Amino acid sequence: MSQTITIPGPGDRIADRYEVLEELGRGSYGVVFRAREVQSGREVALKTLPPQSFLDEEIIKRFEREAQTVSRLRHPNIIELFDYGQHHGLIYMATEYVEGRSLTELMRDDTPMAPGEAIILIRQLLEALGHAHQQGVVHRDLKPDNILLLKPDPSVGRFHETVKVLDFGIAKLVRREGQDMKTLTQAGHVLGTPHYMSPEQIVGDVVDRRADLYAIGVIVHELLSGEHPFDAQNSTAVMVRHLRDDAPELPFGLEQTDWGEAVRRALVKQPE
Repeated sequence: MSQTITIPGPGDRIADRYEVLEELGRGSYGVVFRAREVQSGREVALKTLPPQSFLDEEIIKRFEREAQTVSRLRHPNIIELFDYGQHHGLIYMATEYVEGRSLTELMRDDTPMAPGEAIILIRQLLEALGHAHQQGVVHRDLKPDNILLLKPDPSVGRFHETVKVLDFGIAKLVRREGQDMKTLTQAGHVLGTPHYMSPEQIVGDVVDRRADLYAIGVIVHELLSGEHPFDAQNSTAVMVRHLRDDAPELPFGLEQTDWGEAVRRALVKQPE
C-alpha cells in the first residue's frame, strides 16, 4: 500500500461511523479500542491492524479470516461481530464490547475452584464451542486469555459470570459436505499457545474440533487443581510435556470422580 496508514486515537472517527474513545490494548497482530457508534451511541470494541502488519499479506488474510469466521457465529457465549471494513486503508472490525475479567485473572485469584463453581463456567464454554463446531469452526487457540467473564449480576452470586469466547484469529474452517472451505494454515504449520496446544498441533498435523477439547481438558485441570498440568520453564519444555507426559492426578479426591474421567479422556494424546 502506498498511502500512509496511522493508528487512530481518542476522538478520531473511523468510516464516519465510529468515534474512538480509548485504547484497550495492543499486540503483534492488532490494536483494540473502545469506540462509540456515532448513530446509535452503542459502544463497541474496535480492532484494527497495526501499520507494520500491512507489509505481511498473511496477517491481513488472517485478520480478514477472523472477521469472516466470527460472522458465522451467533451464540450468547461468543463475542458478536457487528461490522467489518476498511477506512483510508485501515482494516477494522467492530465487535460487541463487554466488561469483565479474563479467565486468566480468575485463575490467578480464585483457584483451585470447587467443582460446583467450575461447572457453571465450563458448561458455557462447551456450549460456545459446540455451536462453533456445528458451524465448521475450530478455534485452535483456546486459552484463558481468550475467555472473558462478564461482570455478574450481584443478585446471582460471584461465580455466575457469563462466558464470552474471544479471538478466532487462527480459527480454522473445516471442510463440510458440499462445501469447499479454504484455510490459511495446513499440516506442518504450528499455530497456537504452547500451554494449551494439543499434541497434534505441536507436531503440525491437521487438527479438528478435538484440539479444542484437549484445550478444555487443560483448562478444567487448571481450574480444579490451581496448577497447569504441563507447566515447565520454557515453551519447548511445555510442548515436550504435552507430547510425552500424562497429566498429574486431580487433587481433593476428584481423580476418582466423573471430573477425573472427563479430564483424562480430554487429555489423551491421540485424537482418535
